[in-house]
Amino acid sequence: MNDKVKDIIERDDVLLTSCTKQIEILEARLFEKEIENDTLKKDVKNLKSQVNLQSEENAKLKTELANQKKRRSENDSNQ
Repeated sequence: MNDKVKDIIERDDVLLTSCTKQIEILEARLFEKEIENDTLKKDVKNLKSQVNLQSEENAKLKTELANQKKRRSENDSNQ
């Protein structure tokens, strides 16, 4: 009976060690994914900022273009 108990305990130890190693591997992968996720969040934030700046620049250029067209039209009317 002692041998059976020892075998069971030994098997359980092996299983526990295997599970522990697998958990450590998964935790490491999760940590890497979290770092990658943080990097992507920063990239998204920077890209959103760039898009906002570009949108503002586009709006200014549209306004400027409209003003130039208006001035040309007024100049053409005066001549």
